[in-house]
Amino acid sequence: MSQTSQRFAWALGLTLGLSLGGCATVPPTLPALPVLKPDAPATALPIEVSPRGLKVTSDPTAPGQFMAGLLFRGGPINDPPSLPGLTEWVAEAALLGTVGRDSATEGPHQRALALGGSIESVATGALVGWLVSGPAESADGLTDLLFEVALRPSFPASRTSMAITRNRDSLDTQGDAVVERAIAIALGQAVGLGRPLYMGPTKGMFERVTLAHTERHWRTIVQPEVGVLVVLGASAPTIGTLTELERIWPDAPSKRAEAPKLCTPQGRSAHLMVTPGSFGEHTIALWGGRAPGLGESGRRVAQAVMIHLDSRAGGPVEALVGAAQARRSSPDIIDLGHIEGRPIAAALVGAAGPPERALADLDRVDRFLSGIGPAQGVKPEQAQEAERRMQGQAQLRRHRPFHGVLQRAIEALGGADGQQASAEAMNAAATELFAPWRSSLVLVGSMDLRNALEERAKVAVWSEEEESRPPETLIRCVSEGAPR
Repeated sequence: MSQTSQRFAWALGLTLGLSLGGCATVPPTLPALPVLKPDAPATALPIEVSPRGLKVTSDPTAPGQFMAGLLFRGGPINDPPSLPGLTEWVAEAALLGTVGRDSATEGPHQRALALGGSIESVATGALVGWLVSGPAESADGLTDLLFEVALRPSFPASRTSMAITRNRDSLDTQGDAVVERAIAIALGQAVGLGRPLYMGPTKGMFERVTLAHTERHWRTIVQPEVGVLVVLGASAPTIGTLTELERIWPDAPSKRAEAPKLCTPQGRSAHLMVTPGSFGEHTIALWGGRAPGLGESGRRVAQAVMIHLDSRAGGPVEALVGAAQARRSSPDIIDLGHIEGRPIAAALVGAAGPPERALADLDRVDRFLSGIGPAQGVKPEQAQEAERRMQGQAQLRRHRPFHGVLQRAIEALGGADGQQASAEAMNAAATELFAPWRSSLVLVGSMDLRNALEERAKVAVWSEEEESRPPETLIRCVSEGAPR
């Protein structure tokens, strides 16, 4: 699947937690960030708009090899409810062949290789699309290939069927279905959906998806008004060239699916996913809540809060639950796509281990997180350190073309949030992020855990089966207004 899917890190961390138990898995100290010379502030690249409405931005002087991305807003929230992960699958399926070419001998990968480069699909949760890279002298050919994959995929029947089977069987062997469903329940509740929101393709999706589903969703996603072309290490195509490349742009489906209705949770909810077998001795506990989307006001400060909490060696989370659990408990922000241009995201915190220990650890983290803002828990020196680390990470990204393309795409589509991460701003963000009244708790294990969970909130009981119907939602919501 896609190289940048977020679900692997989360599922892997919690799965390792089940197998490693309480063993120490984190070194006593983490390597410090490299000392970086102060960079000049990154200047915003000029943005042009193509005749079809595609945003175009480029930096011919960017270091490294040529790289270009054709990226679109899209993520898990944009998947049809019955086909979770379809957005990510469409990006992968487009690389199986293009119209008018023999997919066995002239596939996109072979053609990119012949140009001395490569092509890959991308699904970050906020963006979906394709990237090409290679020598600067092949920039024109690789850019042509990029547009051909995005706008003229053939979805060859036999190769698509084989890829579906291969991916379905691969998900079977990974054994992460229970963890991914728990995460999906937490994410769905965090944004008030009342159903699981999977971060990527599921076995059930690959059992149900058809060529018709794939092509229709491709037409829905690949629309110029929600897309951007980013070119680094070469000049962007001229308007004349863009007009020719866009000539084959597909029309959107005449009838689009209705956008999901989100709400702001009011009051804590609790959810128990009942699993037989090995989860009798081990469990997963998750905390979920809404977070600012990518490019929204407040996202940068919220990310600074996460960086502060993710200082595992001697940091605040480690002090609560120990080094091994801190590796799995540190909060993260998960991007989930866009609804009518508004980015959607959620915050997650996890714990794993024997049931009593995992639930106790999650309680400790929950109380700590909800108390940060009211207690003004982030001090000025901690805010300065979080800001320093964020700037260091930004410097590193700017010098790595792959991440540079993604960052420029985000800036072009949604703008950059430049708010400084002061202690005052971080404490205010923590108050909003970790408010108990808008969070949910998800526990995986036996029915014996229900009474313990009932002490925290009224419990909805879920099946571990993907095909099962969600229980009646217990979360109280305030409907959200028009997208900002």
